[in-house]
Amino acid sequence: DTFIPCLVTTTNITIFKPRHFSSNTAEATQTKTYQELHHALSPSRQKLITILHDYKLKNYSQSVPSRFIKAVISALDANHDELITFDEYQVLLRNIGAEGKMTKDEMWEVFEEIGVISKDDEEKVIPVQTLVECWSDLFKAPEK
Repeated sequence: DTFIPCLVTTTNITIFKPRHFSSNTAEATQTKTYQELHHALSPSRQKLITILHDYKLKNYSQSVPSRFIKAVISALDANHDELITFDEYQVLLRNIGAEGKMTKDEMWEVFEEIGVISKDDEEKVIPVQTLVECWSDLFKAPEK
């Protein structure tokens, strides 16, 4: 059994749960810095995140991370089908001025890593929810 210290008073019991006992993955992830999370990615995903991070610093520096992610997803998922296609990614990079910063091969690597096969045309797509989950920890993490 795990001992969890608590303070007992006459009116209530307050349980102090140590951070390392947390079952909340998001809470545990928050202790990692942006650099640590970024370093754990493949080179292609690192490049994509660097492009987006630079864009965030330049255009969304005063926004909360969730606002930035929502804005990028909205621009990225042009047809609002909750699936990101390779073409939609290319348009996003062009629209944020990063068209030449990533090769098509690097973009395909990202799709190979986190994409799924679309039911309609067997093309690799990335579900919006997957991007939100991948980006949330990164863009919410402290810089240092």
